[in-house]
Amino acid sequence: MKHLTTRHVALSVLLVVMLLGGSASGIEIIFPSVDWTSVSLSASDVIDEDSAVIDGYLVAYEYGDQIRVKNLATDVVRTIPDPGGVQADPDVSGDRVVYQDNGSGNWDIKVYDWSTNTSSDVRTTTADEILPKIDGNFIAWWDDTNDDVWARAYGLGGYTAEQITVGYSEALYDVDNGRLALVVSGGSLYVRDLLPVGDWTMLEDFADVVESIELHGNRIAVGTYNDAATDYDVVVCDITDGSIANVAVSDVLRERHPSIFHDGVAWYEYEDALIGSDIGYGFPMLSLLQTPSFGSQIYDRYPSIFGNRIVFQGSPLMGDSDVLVATSDTKLQSRSSGANRYATAAAASSAYFKSADHVVLCNGRNFPDALSAAPLAKVLNAPLLLTEANALPPETATEIARLAPGKIWVIGGTSVVSAAVYTQLDATYDIERISGANRYETSAAVARRYEEIAGADAVFKAFFAYGEDYPDALSVGPVAGAAKGPVMLVQKDAVPPSIADAVDDLNITIGYIVGGTGVVSASTDTALRALITGNGAVGTITERWFGANRYETAVAVASKGLENRWIDLDSCGFATGTDFPDALGGGAALGSYGSALLLTSGSSLSPATANFLDSHRYQVGRVNVFGGTGVVSDAVYTAIMAKVP
Repeated sequence: MKHLTTRHVALSVLLVVMLLGGSASGIEIIFPSVDWTSVSLSASDVIDEDSAVIDGYLVAYEYGDQIRVKNLATDVVRTIPDPGGVQADPDVSGDRVVYQDNGSGNWDIKVYDWSTNTSSDVRTTTADEILPKIDGNFIAWWDDTNDDVWARAYGLGGYTAEQITVGYSEALYDVDNGRLALVVSGGSLYVRDLLPVGDWTMLEDFADVVESIELHGNRIAVGTYNDAATDYDVVVCDITDGSIANVAVSDVLRERHPSIFHDGVAWYEYEDALIGSDIGYGFPMLSLLQTPSFGSQIYDRYPSIFGNRIVFQGSPLMGDSDVLVATSDTKLQSRSSGANRYATAAAASSAYFKSADHVVLCNGRNFPDALSAAPLAKVLNAPLLLTEANALPPETATEIARLAPGKIWVIGGTSVVSAAVYTQLDATYDIERISGANRYETSAAVARRYEEIAGADAVFKAFFAYGEDYPDALSVGPVAGAAKGPVMLVQKDAVPPSIADAVDDLNITIGYIVGGTGVVSASTDTALRALITGNGAVGTITERWFGANRYETAVAVASKGLENRWIDLDSCGFATGTDFPDALGGGAALGSYGSALLLTSGSSLSPATANFLDSHRYQVGRVNVFGGTGVVSDAVYTAIMAKVP
């Protein structure tokens, strides 16, 4: 075994409070301090270990000609079963590792499942398929024989491999949150949705050559170099507005191969390759937050970041390379809150959206119409803001002005968002109202509009929740958005006619019922099953997710979202379970990241939520609490963070 290696670069814990312009809303953000402890994961003094990647509790890396996987939660290390060839270039997401393998005589793409300790084929043809990337159910790779990028939604029935590019001799790419980022022609950066495959959006045409990219959430870390290959820099592109932020652009140091997680970026830097390299770390949102570099060996390179942990390759001047993991002593955490519910929704929007083409607007005092809005916000890549029925709160107006959207979507009729508010907004923005005669008709109308935007081929699932109360529908919103399914409201003992018609017209073939029989009865389940069966469904038809109370149900929803790989815990949100406004804006913000929202009591961490965190300790990359101390106390916030390593 290699020795324990530590190096500390001390910096005080950073607490940043950013006030949103013109409002009392605030985002309290705690970034990792620069006190890193590096531990070697290596097991050999003679075999090279490199190409390390981290996601949650798993670290995968090359071990000679094989792939090894380390479980950080249990310290168990496994070598992926070897069919007799060479394994290389791993990538990891949740409990899956993708890699290339030439045991068949040419390179194929395979996936290893930690939970079953088995490998399966992703793509096996006579062509050489290499350099796989994975996030959730989505896997992309390069066909090195025909020079094309391919992708598929692995494990989802009916989705086969699809060619993504044609006619480029080389490309860089990455996948995250149902999207694929792509660089072709040396420096043209694009992004598109993968399910269904959407149109390409060009973000930037770099003058320098692009060497590497990594996508996380709404940001892409980009490594570039000039034509003379003498100046290497790191920048970040924000997908929401296409803006470029300089992260590491020293004229003295060469900064290369960035890895990004939320606001944090890691890279490696050197002045002269002969005198070694270190790991750099900084935050593109606040340019003053670039930190002193750190390292363990002569050459520390190729970082991969998750939360407050960075894995990287360390090499001495002579000898084999090792894999190390550096952990900061401070965790990624934030509280999005304001003086009132409107300010808190604005704070959540500001934390996740630099700008937005769309804004979803709901009544902040009447929950029913807003319950179906989270998936709509997700498909529009939009924040969800709140309003009074008869007046637009100044906090909301200020945030809308900051976002500068092209269109505002008003959810609900004139009794919840008045004609006066609509007219005020219509004077400046394109605006559309989605409404019905009651909460169920509004829910059905939102579902129909959702399918028109997402595409009929993408929408075949629906999530059904009780329409007379809010907790179950709140918790399922981010999951439904990530799964590309609308949230439809039902009565306890009946499926409203408007919902039944929508299920039929949208050709829903699988349904998920949120809540126990106390809120959605067995007879309602039977009625939904009959409707869905009439659309040609086979197999599960409906699946019920529930617990003994709203907190257990929220945990059940998050667990099923993780099991289906629709969401992850890169960011994990928390809101009070005894009121709805903070969870509306927070849930939509988390939905934009494909992450989970959990509910808790405001005065003590709810047992179900605490147990969930215990079971997923290393999977939580950062924590976001929505609402001030009056709704989620500091004691609860502290208890949450105690569960995150």
